[in-house]
Amino acid sequence: MFDKKDYKHIVKEGETPKNKTWSKILSIIYIILAVAYLIMPVDYDINIIGKLDDFFIFMSAFCYLYSSFFSASNLKVAMMLKVISCVFAMLGAFTLLALSLFMK
Repeated sequence: MFDKKDYKHIVKEGETPKNKTWSKILSIIYIILAVAYLIMPVDYDINIIGKLDDFFIFMSAFCYLYSSFFSASNLKVAMMLKVISCVFAMLGAFTLLALSLFMK
């Protein structure tokens, strides 16, 4: 699909040190919010769906945090982790939706 040259080209043009710093700061804020959501006392963890949304949200934040600290040599892995983070976030949103629909 892509050559390694293509990934280095993206990093050279799109990723400035300022962007990398903001990405790291946002990933740390994201993991802090995910941990706060995980230990939040008001939660509907009645059945397995209630536990799954906590898991998906935390894993999304963890994958995003882990991907933001990769260097340009591991850009392919970092991009894959960001995709996995988005998948976890969507699964977390779907479980929250299912939880809110079935709690009635």
